[in-house]
Amino acid sequence: MVSSSHHIQALVNDNRSLTDVMTNVPYDDLVRKRQEADEQGQKDFHYFNDQEILAYYLHHNHNVDQSKGRSKRTVQSYQSELFMFIEHIMTYSQDIGIHFAHAQPGSLFRSLSASDIEKYQAWLIHEYPIIIGRNSDYSPATIARKSTIIKNFLRFLYHNGYIEKDIARFMKAATVNRDERPNRDLGLHEVKGILDYFSKEVDHPVMFGIVHLLVTTGMRNEELCRATIGDIEYDHDRERYYLHITGKGNKKRVVPLHEAVMKSINRFRFVRGVPTIGASTDDMPLIVSSTGRAYSPSYLSQYFTRVMQRANLSFLKGKTVTPHSFRHAFAILSYREGVDIYTIMRSLGHEKIETTEIYLPKEMEKDEHASLKWSFSDFV
Repeated sequence: MVSSSHHIQALVNDNRSLTDVMTNVPYDDLVRKRQEADEQGQKDFHYFNDQEILAYYLHHNHNVDQSKGRSKRTVQSYQSELFMFIEHIMTYSQDIGIHFAHAQPGSLFRSLSASDIEKYQAWLIHEYPIIIGRNSDYSPATIARKSTIIKNFLRFLYHNGYIEKDIARFMKAATVNRDERPNRDLGLHEVKGILDYFSKEVDHPVMFGIVHLLVTTGMRNEELCRATIGDIEYDHDRERYYLHITGKGNKKRVVPLHEAVMKSINRFRFVRGVPTIGASTDDMPLIVSSTGRAYSPSYLSQYFTRVMQRANLSFLKGKTVTPHSFRHAFAILSYREGVDIYTIMRSLGHEKIETTEIYLPKEMEKDEHASLKWSFSDFV
């Protein structure tokens, strides 16, 4: 048996860093290496090492149209989670109980067993949060995301013959029940209260503009960060402004910008010291940070959440309010106004009604309770 410390050190010595490979190895070169193996009668990834197979997995596109592949943000998210997985294995193998009983020189992935991955998942859920000083376990949604990314990658290795066994087969399912999802429900009372707070109690045109834009369009945080002045179109027939949005998978949709929202955006831009919409060039971001540059999705989310926490609004007690909360609010307010769920689905850019229904479970439950169908009125 090879000791874990000796094996890990050998992996470090034999291979370039993951970051170097991700940065320096062009995807086209990896495709040619795979094709060469196929032409020589070898398994597709016969000539790959761990770093190359990881780079191939992250950048491989199943669609001929490159614009329909994973977004840059998604690739970065997958890369971060998989790098963390690898770092955990190499740093905490003894604590996890991984002994590399069947170590394969030069390959971490081929040295892992199904039992190793089973132990790792349990350690990640119960032990790692303590190591990094968290006061609680990861949320069910976080566990589900991490487990899904790792499992999909390991299944990719197995189904493509890079590893011989399905080492993800003992990973437990990590699904998120409806009741375990963060409480993001904001009704008309809460939305009005938030807008009033940022316009009357405190004069905060930046937060007011962001909230106003999000709740009236149903945009995602990432979509808002990508939006530019050139994405705005004035429809002369309808006498209304519209914003062209590029959503997940580079899917396009158009949302109206109400006159009051246009005023909010312009006030936001005035406070930030940048030209109003009509005086800006097409390539300028729609909303900008204090530096005058486009927000990154992560920074906008952090900034937004931080300001909302400082607001300490009593009617939001127990709610997790993020930019995404107002996407939910858009769905809830639309539903309460009698908009059919199919129209809400299209407006949000969802492909399936089931996804839209995730935003509305409590609303639909309240409206569909059996007692609301009773015809007698003796005691109701």
